Amino acid sequence: MTQRWKVAISAPYARPCLDRYERILDAAGCDVVVACATERLEEDELLALLPGVHGLICGDDRLTARVLAAAPDLRVISKWGTGIDSIDVEAARRRGIVVCNTPNAFSEPVADSVMGYAIVFAGQLDCMNAHMHQGQWQKPQLRSLSEQTLGIVGVGHCGRAVARRAAAFGMRILGTDIVDIAAEVKRITARNGVDVVFEHVGAATWPKSLASMARIGRLVTCGATTGSDVKIEISHLFSKQQSLLGSFMGTMGELHTVLKFVFQKKVRPVMDRVFPLSDVAEAHRYLDDKEQFGKVVLVP
Repeated sequence: MTQRWKVAISAPYARPCLDRYERILDAAGCDVVVACATERLEEDELLALLPGVHGLICGDDRLTARVLAAAPDLRVISKWGTGIDSIDVEAARRRGIVVCNTPNAFSEPVADSVMGYAIVFAGQLDCMNAHMHQGQWQKPQLRSLSEQTLGIVGVGHCGRAVARRAAAFGMRILGTDIVDIAAEVKRITARNGVDVVFEHVGAATWPKSLASMARIGRLVTCGATTGSDVKIEISHLFSKQQSLLGSFMGTMGELHTVLKFVFQKKVRPVMDRVFPLSDVAEAHRYLDDKEQFGKVVLVP
């Protein structure tokens, strides 16, 4: 007789679709034990649940080294969600327990919530609601989302989902991440790379920009904010038939057109700091430290 595996489901978000997963697991030769917590299972609850269990589909349960030591049959832990900080991964590794998660599981609803909060804060809807309940009618000075800038720290699945929504509102979007840009480009393009790279940062991003190009790709550079001393692997350039092009960001006429919009307050330049001309040395030190975000301006 074929051995059947015992799988415990403790993830609270699994409740609405338990029937579906029970059928799938049963067909795969698994007996299912359901122990969905309201929020998470603590150590004592897990100690009672896990003996004899081979697989666990969990939420934010406290899977400590003590719990794992009391579960000799456990072979795999699958997190219903992304974060695995409640699991002692090193203790699991020592015991040969595979730890998995489900990336992108909640990216869309999380992004919905983020934009919901953005709308509330931008419109001060919470304050207006409170004032209305107090019998007050106030007209605060507000700006639409399209006039605001959204900064995203961590441009993963959730960050990108937020960016898509923010773009639909016309927001200016800035993002930063520790992700390897070239590796991410290769992942998205099935390792082909992109046909055109627009590079204006300089030394800090140059190697990754080159590595992001496809065969017969082109890199267009129009700036060197972080330095102009860069290296080029010539053999890669000719063997992949790639091109490097230099370009200005625009003509003088186009600059005048942009400045007209600035003076009409239709475009707002991003300025980090303003220094008096007498502090020009300090302004240069500030630029050298690369602490600025936007333009540094000197005024007489």
